[in-house]
Amino acid sequence: DYLVREMRRSGTPGMAVAIVRPGQAAYLRGFGHDGNGKPVTANTPFFAGSLSKSFTALAVMQLAEAGRIDLDRPVGLYLPEFRIGDPRGVKITVRQLLSQTSGMSDKAFFEWDAPGPASLEKAVARMRPAGLDADPGTRFLYHNPNYHVAARLIEVVSGIRYRDYMKAHVFGPLQMH
Repeated sequence: DYLVREMRRSGTPGMAVAIVRPGQAAYLRGFGHDGNGKPVTANTPFFAGSLSKSFTALAVMQLAEAGRIDLDRPVGLYLPEFRIGDPRGVKITVRQLLSQTSGMSDKAFFEWDAPGPASLEKAVARMRPAGLDADPGTRFLYHNPNYHVAARLIEVVSGIRYRDYMKAHVFGPLQMH
């Protein structure tokens, strides 16, 4: 009942819930509907894109805890290739990328209709003409490229490819094979 009430309150159309106990799934259930109007079940597939953001944030936080990244320093200190068309972009911090408060938005840089980039380096490079929709740190504006930049940051700071970092430092230790 709680989940259904919260879905209605937040306007969430559908979700799948899993409660896991050691070694077993204790509860699996779908609620609501997917983007095509079909009922969500425990087996409904969801795009991995947004689900991966929490893992990317975890990896950035590992690097921060190791003293390799300061969340409140500008991204450009660690990732000099990160330049956007708006001069305010030099103020964007790592924390603002993770919290979706960088000021970047779909309105200022629409990338949904572009083909997927061949690499994280290319994803960051194609953002060069991007503007900002708000001053960094002032508004929440959900924008996928925040996490393209965060993933590239992981590559540059760690010195290894994103996928290799995730395998060695996130998925491997969690036994998520």
